[in-house]
Amino acid sequence: MLEQCPTLADCEKALARAVQDVVLLGDLPLTDDDLERLTRLIRVYKQPFQLLRNAPTCLVCLLVFVGRTSYEEGAYWHGVEAHLGPLDGNRQRQLGRFFRRYVRMRGLLLPQVEGGYAYVTPILVHAGIPQHCLPEFFSKVVAPLVTRAGVIAPSEVAVQLNVWRSQAEERARLQQRLDEQIEPQSLLDVEKPIVRYLIYGGSSAERLLTKAVGLFGRCLESGAIDEQLLADLPPYVGRAFRQWWQTPATRTSLHEDSPRDRFRTPAIQLDATAQRVELLLPSQAYTVQEGLPSLLVMDAATARTLVQLPLRSRRRGAQVETEPLTLELETPAEEYQIRLQVDDQTLRQWTLPTRAGALPCRLFAGPRRQLLRDPPPPEP
Repeated sequence: MLEQCPTLADCEKALARAVQDVVLLGDLPLTDDDLERLTRLIRVYKQPFQLLRNAPTCLVCLLVFVGRTSYEEGAYWHGVEAHLGPLDGNRQRQLGRFFRRYVRMRGLLLPQVEGGYAYVTPILVHAGIPQHCLPEFFSKVVAPLVTRAGVIAPSEVAVQLNVWRSQAEERARLQQRLDEQIEPQSLLDVEKPIVRYLIYGGSSAERLLTKAVGLFGRCLESGAIDEQLLADLPPYVGRAFRQWWQTPATRTSLHEDSPRDRFRTPAIQLDATAQRVELLLPSQAYTVQEGLPSLLVMDAATARTLVQLPLRSRRRGAQVETEPLTLELETPAEEYQIRLQVDDQTLRQWTLPTRAGALPCRLFAGPRRQLLRDPPPPEP
């Protein structure tokens, strides 16, 4: 982006144009070479505080870059001093006010973070997730969304993000009502910069989380990194993801969290209103395989097929989850054999006895009117 910008003035023109197309300054498509060029030009500037007037966009980009690369909790300004020289409290406040003013004038996002620092926190939200927090972001936010919650589609990511943001808003309202600081018990059990970015980073945070979830889900399916999806992430995030994915500890953790097949036993019940006997097939979950799931119902005694039909399902990360099904059993049998299949492969089989041949009628009991598999005890 800045490869054709030999001077700071040239960088300023290029960056000022690009800022019109972003919401957060951290979304600017700056490469490592761009950032190295920018920091070098700023470092040799003889009067760095004249940057506020002569190269304001370059300066705010530097402040954001430091928040991304050098920030550790409570130690932001030390990283800025490496580029601008010593900064006392007045200078720090001057830079903080300048950043807020620049963001407002450009119509960029200026987050109001409850309990945050007036000057440093908006810079950090614009920076995105700090580099040192990215492994935690992948392992404690992205991976659990896919492997535990089954979130993979962009719409599902948006729903989950809205849940977290609503919880944060409710906490902020409660804090104001009580007029005291509430311990931020874990919306997400991760470092504050990650939470701040996800909660207050608007559409930029949603896009990053969606892309990271999509990439991770694809990696789980194939066992390898999808280079095209990786390239769609910001370069510093993509590099961190590659390193994280290839770390042996990550593989161990993913193996422990890997989704497990979950098969639930069907049941037979009486629908008294419709006067019919029904098969209830709960939702089933199994690891991704080729082919579509189907249900096969047979008479166990004769092996005659009574019902065969496809099951509606959806993919949730590394699992396929079928929708629950209620099916009328029109043909009586002493035992039904129920099979969950993918193409011709049987994933799970159940045998449900009805004892229809041993009883004059089928017996159902309980609020759900489920079939009694054994005859009731004789009355005394």
